[in-house]
Amino acid sequence: MRRVLAAVGVGAVAVGLAALVVGSLAGEGAVPAIDPGPALAVLGIVTLVAGLFVALDRSLTDGERVSTPDRERGVRVPVPGAACDPTGPDPSARLAFERRLEDRVVDALVAERNCTPEEARRQVEDGTWTDDALAAAVLASGAFDPPFLTGVRWRLRGIDPYERGAERAVDALARIREGAV
Repeated sequence: MRRVLAAVGVGAVAVGLAALVVGSLAGEGAVPAIDPGPALAVLGIVTLVAGLFVALDRSLTDGERVSTPDRERGVRVPVPGAACDPTGPDPSARLAFERRLEDRVVDALVAERNCTPEEARRQVEDGTWTDDALAAAVLASGAFDPPFLTGVRWRLRGIDPYERGAERAVDALARIREGAV
């Protein structure tokens, strides 16, 4: 459609220019001159109509030009540490997190408190490795069970009790490593 309109426009301009050139070259008496007034009027009308068609075509097809292509489906790459994220969608990640944290706590107890690995594991299972009961409950044998009112308060605030306990366990580990406990 655009090529046709462009051809019509170029043709109209060529006819108009030819009319002007022939009229001015012919002079007054040699060849009957074409009056440039009606030729210019026809040229203007053709150009106006062609311009309206182009404007209308652009306004109707602009939506197609603006629309974005479909999203490409990329390859999902594993996120570093996702296998140990206790808050992630993978249920085995919680167990992996607890095992890694327990290993780090045992290492810290052996290094900072001069315990044997067996004594350190016993402290972790008993929950005596830290003064923070909630942090100890994350690694203690048995199910994680924070105090009832604390759990209710956190859930009302939108805080996951296990996530908060895991954060406090990591903080307790950091305090052991710093020698503060």
